[in-house]
Amino acid sequence: CVGGSFIAMEVAAALVNQVKSVTVIFSGDYPFALFGDAVGKLFYDLYREKGIIMKNKSKLSELYGNAEGFVRQVGVNNGDKFDCDVVVLGTGSIYNTGFLENSGIHVNRNGSINTDMHLMTNVIDVYAGGDIANAPVFANANQRESVSHIQLAQYHGRVAGLNMAGTIEDLRTVPFFFTMLFGKGIRYAGHGSYTDVLIKGDLENFKFVAYYLDNYGNVVAVMSIGHDPVVAQFAELLSQGKRLHRSHIENGENHLNWTHWLDEKK
Repeated sequence: CVGGSFIAMEVAAALVNQVKSVTVIFSGDYPFALFGDAVGKLFYDLYREKGIIMKNKSKLSELYGNAEGFVRQVGVNNGDKFDCDVVVLGTGSIYNTGFLENSGIHVNRNGSINTDMHLMTNVIDVYAGGDIANAPVFANANQRESVSHIQLAQYHGRVAGLNMAGTIEDLRTVPFFFTMLFGKGIRYAGHGSYTDVLIKGDLENFKFVAYYLDNYGNVVAVMSIGHDPVVAQFAELLSQGKRLHRSHIENGENHLNWTHWLDEKK
């Protein structure tokens, strides 16, 4: 499996007990760069314990096939080669928007399309949603972002459809991700760049909450394992237009006091 994020890591976990061996090749020190080094190392060690070969600081450079056209080896940038029968590329995607050239719709250099709060493009009555939409994210002060996730794409479809039909519906996007790896349920909500991670709970035993903070101490995202429904509560907090700050969570056992705000009117 090539890649260190959700797709490659999910496939590796699903296959390890079904095949002879699984190798994960990724460019960083640890997988799940989105979660930071502490959480990434936690999963790096877990995957190795489960018998998965974790090849970090590596990039796929070549695929080698046989005369029948089947892949038999992969090569990485340091010259190492690994025998294989199947290669799964979980390395991201590109936007298939080249057909819109000269259409009048402005397409960004990366292929995404800017939209307004109603998912309308720069062309009146033409809408964009899903992965290609560089749309306002309510959870991140309505800054435009392209967020690739099925839950958000489905939400975009609903909002765009309502606006096409004449109902004025603003985007109120709060990204929410979840997965299950070796019985560990991961939840993540929010969006934005962070400079610090504050972890509360028992990291080694996979029962914790991680708060991701920006330069100003604002919590831009929350991730948890074995600590439901904290992430869902944070997503609801954001959807209500409320914000969480470092000062609200620094006190050890009291870091969840903010969940009571959900019962209060803004």
